[in-house]
Amino acid sequence: MVRTLCVAMVLATTWGGLPAPAAAQSGSDGEVSDEARDEARSLYRRGRRLLERNKPDEALEEFARAYALYPHWATSNSMGVCHDRLSRPSDALRLYEQALREGGDEIPERQREEIATRISALRIQLGIRDTATGTVRVTTTPGGARIWLDGSEVGVSPMDVDADPGPHQIEVVLEGYSRSSLTITVERGQTAMAAVALVEERVDRNGRLVCTSDPVGARVLVDGSEIGRTPATLPVLSAGEHLVRFDLPDGRSLEERVDVPVDGTARVSVRFGGGVHQGWFWTVAGTALALGAGAAGTGAYGTLLWDEFNDSGTTRARQEEIQPTGQDLMLTTDVLAGAAGAMAVAALVLAFFTDFEGTTEPVATVSFDGVAADPAEFPIDLPDEPLAEPADGDAPAGPDAEPAAEQPTETASR
Repeated sequence: MVRTLCVAMVLATTWGGLPAPAAAQSGSDGEVSDEARDEARSLYRRGRRLLERNKPDEALEEFARAYALYPHWATSNSMGVCHDRLSRPSDALRLYEQALREGGDEIPERQREEIATRISALRIQLGIRDTATGTVRVTTTPGGARIWLDGSEVGVSPMDVDADPGPHQIEVVLEGYSRSSLTITVERGQTAMAAVALVEERVDRNGRLVCTSDPVGARVLVDGSEIGRTPATLPVLSAGEHLVRFDLPDGRSLEERVDVPVDGTARVSVRFGGGVHQGWFWTVAGTALALGAGAAGTGAYGTLLWDEFNDSGTTRARQEEIQPTGQDLMLTTDVLAGAAGAMAVAALVLAFFTDFEGTTEPVATVSFDGVAADPAEFPIDLPDEPLAEPADGDAPAGPDAEPAAEQPTETASR
């Protein structure tokens, strides 16, 4: 029955040849050349013969070429028949409705009724409601976004929204994602699809790094880039783990991995230890004792030789023998005694004026706090009074409203 109706519609539109389009007859779109019209008529008749031979796909190509040369409702209708034969109800419905719009009152009444009947059948087949409004089906990725239709909030995605025919503004808002909007046209009784892929907002999440050392003046590198010498402050640093390195001019260094908190401050303090190890004191003191003992020994032996030299019973030959040795011993004693005294003074200096450490290995201490900036170090204009919070019920509404500011959270120190 459907096939018979379609063929009848084609034959009706082509009876007596291809009629002139309404636009050409009215002259609103200019004249169509005789060559174009003749070529379009030839293509149209070829498409009709192919359709009669049940070759809708080939016929569709000929009708499309004819329409491009010479637009007319009869050609639109014939293309709709081809799509109907090829089981493409959506395309067939679109072209049948196009044919009715293009032909208007020029379409014979009986044929207009046949096209309208076929349109109604296709709308039922496609599940299109015959109502005065249409539907907007809004879906978002991810779901759960708030939906505004023409400035009024209507619900949360995914959802279907009834709308009058015509263009409409759709806006979707989801926390953590950029606001998205689009314009969509709704047709009566049809469902317009509005699929929105939301883009996640990029929020800069930074912290602050403060570096100190004992002794001061250590070169500081963060992730391989030098930021200065201690004490050094990096007021803006992306939150997360960073490698911090301290280098002293004498070659001592230390590396520490530091996790910078969001909107907080990581403080790294490195103590490289005393400049003199305790072992140096004991070495110097022990050396002083050893030199003193050596001076005492050589002095005592020299004294014995001196007494022997001055003894009346010592022969002249013996005196000449011990005299050089005694002189050497006394000179050695003076040298050893002087060195022992110098080392003793050094030991006293180390004992009373040096802050000894148990080890010379550097030690790092890492602490955290929730202060994002120190006004003393980074002067900024601050309000004298805290900002007033909105009273209940004063929160802005609508798609352009900004989300409420998050309350700061304290970062536990460790």
